[in-house]
Amino acid sequence: MFYKAPLPISGEFRRYEEILPGAADRILGMAEKSLELAGENYKVTRRRINANTVTAFGMMGLTAFLAWLGLGVPVIVPLGLSGVVMLFLRWIMDLFPSR
Repeated sequence: MFYKAPLPISGEFRRYEEILPGAADRILGMAEKSLELAGENYKVTRRRINANTVTAFGMMGLTAFLAWLGLGVPVIVPLGLSGVVMLFLRWIMDLFPSR
């Protein structure tokens, strides 16, 4: 059988322990490790999204500064577009978080 929850139902859990002593502890250990890894994965994903946002706004700020200095369109447009693309990628990362 397949369960979406990290642990089997109590009746099956008891049968695992009867068939293989110590299996319940191992199953609980795997469930705990799975939760720990999910939490770490969430933290890494949030750090990536935050770094992407900071970089995107930095690129747009640099674009504004260079425009203020009077640099031409061949320099300003690619920098500005790169900031916008990075914000778009951040939005995509929010829609599809890693599991």
